[in-house]
Order: sequence, then structure tokens, then C-alpha cells
Amino acid sequence: MTAILANPSKRGANGLSRMRPVRDLYQVAELVELCFEPNLDAGGRAVIREWKTIGSIWPLAVLVSLIDVGQSVLGTGFVWRQRRRVIGNVGIYRVGPHPYLGRGFVIANVAVHPNYRRRGIAKQLMDSAINWVRNQGGSWIALEVEAESEPAFKLYEGLGFASFETLAEWESRPTARRVVVSNTEGWSVRRRQRFEVHDEVDLVLRRARRGGMTWTRPIERYDFQASLTLPNLDESLSSASKERWILLKDGEPGRLYGAMWITAMSFKKTRVSLFLDPVVTDPKGRQALLLHALAHPELRRRGMLIEVVDGDAITNEVLRQAGFKLRRRLVQMRLSLDETE
Repeated sequence: MTAILANPSKRGANGLSRMRPVRDLYQVAELVELCFEPNLDAGGRAVIREWKTIGSIWPLAVLVSLIDVGQSVLGTGFVWRQRRRVIGNVGIYRVGPHPYLGRGFVIANVAVHPNYRRRGIAKQLMDSAINWVRNQGGSWIALEVEAESEPAFKLYEGLGFASFETLAEWESRPTARRVVVSNTEGWSVRRRQRFEVHDEVDLVLRRARRGGMTWTRPIERYDFQASLTLPNLDESLSSASKERWILLKDGEPGRLYGAMWITAMSFKKTRVSLFLDPVVTDPKGRQALLLHALAHPELRRRGMLIEVVDGDAITNEVLRQAGFKLRRRLVQMRLSLDETE
């Protein structure tokens, strides 16, 4: 293995190469499952199953590869093969242009088989991914890393990535939740109206989440589409079933101070994403959206995952009182490829 790493010309079928879904997808799925299984949620496990299904049926893999010209389903990327097995992978996904940051890409599933780590494989995969994005004219690359993963931090910081935000995910079952009562006088929460979309974009992308990321993915245009009512959550498994709520300060009806996205994940579980303007220091205002979600009649019988910016003591205390447990913390990092910056 050492000789192969030192001399790429001897790799043959081994070593670094562009990912080919028809050849590699099933083995990539196995590798990602091996490396990330403890942190895979239901959605992640569903993706792994989908990849294995596509990768195990050659005509289907060919068809999906041809259809996925925008690289939004399978993405693209690089693999490292050893003895004709995929033992390293980095996935690359195009994302819609950020209104303030420009055209970007997301790197996901940086994985190396445990038996082949500490040999420089991950760095070579990342170097190739960065060069590919640069050649595609990308302005930035974002990725996420587990908050406790020190080796990954060192790798990405060495490549020029900088941390810009940490998100925390809290989880609760319906039977574990408790009622939390607090004073939110001076603040009001209501459903967002269609004409307020541009105000919500400004709030989320300029103030609440300047990095343009939500849990495990970038924020896209469709995230700001018109809201649906929560009764639809029990009629469909589609994540298109969602509500959008906003936080207003009494006496200032024209300014959005917060937003809340409630999205169906399944018949039994819902994801809630909170976006708060950093200028809101009043504890009453910082709690208002969260308390509204906890009191929502359609959510009382559903499991909940709540995504918040990490480190907010007020939000954390409300979640603990309500019976939520901290599940994961992800640090979001970004590499700017814009030579003008």
C-alpha cells in the first residue's frame, strides 16, 4: 500500500479516481455506512438503502447516472480503490447560488476505511475535490464535521477551511416532553405570509444563518416557498409538508426577528429549525418561537428534532425543561475560492 501511495503511476485499478456510480455506488454506500453508522438518522439510512439498490442493479445505475445530470441525487466526487474495493470516498454536490456568497458546492461523506487511515488518503481525496470545484468555477465549498472530531478539524483547517457556525440538534419523543410555561409578552408569533418571503430570506441568510446552511445541507430557494398547513403532515411522508412561522416584536410589524420551519420527516417525526436575529437579546423574544412549537397541538403527539445555533443558553434551558436531549453538534466550515476576497 505504501508503494502505491508514493507512486500513483503504479496504481492501475487502485488509487485515486473519479467516482463512477455504475462501478462504485454500492461500495461507497457500504463505506459510508461503516464509517458513519452511529450518526445516521432515518433519512441517512434511507439514502444508504437507495444507493445500494441503485448500485446493485446495473441498468438502473446507468439510467440514474444519465438522468442525474445536475448531480443533485448522486452527486459526483472521488474514490480511492485498493484491491478493486472502495476504501476512500469524498462526495461533491452542487448547490443553488447563494444570493450573497455566489455559486457554491458542498462536500459530504469524507470517509476512509478504518484499516487504511493515517496514510494521507483523506487529504488526497480532499485536494482533488477542491481542485475540481475550482475548475468548475465555484466560489466556495462548505462541509460539516462532528464537533468532537479533532482529526477531521485538523485536516480541514490545514486545507484552508474556516469554522463559521455550529448547529445543535435536540431530540424528544412525545412521551418524554413536558409543558414549559414562560412569559413572551411584547413578542408575537404568526404564520409567515407570501409577501414576506423576501424579508424572510434577508433574515435567514443575512442575519440568522449567514453561512447559508441548515442541518446537514445548504439552504435552497425552495426552502422559502409558501407554507402548507400541518394537518398535511399526517397525509404524506413528503418533506414538502411544512409550515413557516415568524417572530415579530410588538410595535414593529414590518421587521422579522425570527423564523421557524416545521417540516415533516415521517408520520411520527417532525424537524423544527429555528432562526433568530442575533440582535434579539430579550429572553422573552428568544423563547417565543420555541414555546410556540412546543405548544402546537399537531406536534404534541409527534417526535421532534429541533435544530438551533449552538451556545444559546436561553434556548438550551427551555429544551432541557421540555425533556429534550442533545443529540449531535455539527460545526460548519467553509473554504472561499474567490480570489478577490
